Amino acid sequence: MKLEIGPDITARLRRELFQISQRHEDFLAFEVMAQRHIQISGEWYSIFVASDLEEKVEENGSMRIFVELIYALDNSSLYFKFQTKVNGECTEFSAVADKTEEDGVYSVNYDGYNVFRISEFGDSTYIIVYLANFNKDRPYQVLEFYAREPDVSPELKNEFVEIAQKRGIVKENIIDLTKIDRCFQIRGSGVSQA
Repeated sequence: MKLEIGPDITARLRRELFQISQRHEDFLAFEVMAQRHIQISGEWYSIFVASDLEEKVEENGSMRIFVELIYALDNSSLYFKFQTKVNGECTEFSAVADKTEEDGVYSVNYDGYNVFRISEFGDSTYIIVYLANFNKDRPYQVLEFYAREPDVSPELKNEFVEIAQKRGIVKENIIDLTKIDRCFQIRGSGVSQA
C-alpha cells in the first residue's frame, strides 16, 4: 500500500514546521535578551558623561551622576544605583527604568522623561548609555560611558570622545569623570558623607 501525501497535508506540515521554527527563534531571541541582562547586572563605574546641554553635566548638574550598580529585574526592567554630589556632599539614589516596546530601549523619569539604549562598547566590560531627555524646559541628550573598573585606557577614552562629538556634543561638554571625586567613599555603604 502506497501512502500519498496530498497538498492539504503538505501545507499543514509546512505550517507546523514554520511554527516550530518560529518558537525556536523566539526562544533564541529570549536567550540572547536574558544573556544581555545577565551581562549588564553588577557593579559599574562612571568614566565619562557628555551632553549637548552643558548645565546638565557641569558641577551640580542633574546628570552628573555616578553609577554603582545595574541589575536586570525579572520583569525586564533595570535597577540603577547612583551617587551624586549635592552642594559638595555625596548622596545616593536609585531609579528603575522600564523596558519599552522597542527592543533594547528603556524609559525612566528623572529630571524629566528619558528614553535610553545601552550599547556594548568594545566588549561586555564597557557600555555606553545613549539617553534622550524630554525635559519640559528643553530636551537634551546625554551619553554616559560605564566600565567594570574605575578607569580605562586613554585609547578607549579618545574613542568615546569621538563618538560623543559625532553626536553633536562639543568637547567642553564631555566630562572625564575619572579626574573628579566620584563618591567612592560611599559606594556600597548606604551612608552619605562629604
